[in-house]
Amino acid sequence: MSDINIVSIDPITRRIRYSFNIIPHRTSGIEGLLQLCAKTILSTPGSDKFAKNYGGGLRTYTSNSLFVNNISDIAADMAYIISKSENLIKSEQSTKNVPIEERLRSMALHSVEYLEKEDAIDVRVDIESEAGECANLSLANQVRFK
Repeated sequence: MSDINIVSIDPITRRIRYSFNIIPHRTSGIEGLLQLCAKTILSTPGSDKFAKNYGGGLRTYTSNSLFVNNISDIAADMAYIISKSENLIKSEQSTKNVPIEERLRSMALHSVEYLEKEDAIDVRVDIESEAGECANLSLANQVRFK
């Protein structure tokens, strides 16, 4: 199902009127897994009152000591956050009946790049499902330099 649909075509001018699909649908497969991975990586531990320790904490990763020349240190911190998030997801999925297409096999840091124009970094994560589907998740502009 596409996100944008043709609503009508004017019979005289032949102009097309578009609209967003207003019927929500559940994500599934690799898209559902990507959504879960992004949510987990970005969630701040302690922000969910039902799961106090849940979350990778990427959104809180800012400090006055972030410098472009420390990109290797930042990459090491990102690898830790991603590894922590991977363990959280696998632990959560082990107690639930999750379809194989949405079950996480692995999640690893692909790259960390400095975006000079935005004065931020782009964190890319490789994700693989138990079904063997692979995807790349971009978390651009989530960590900014002050």
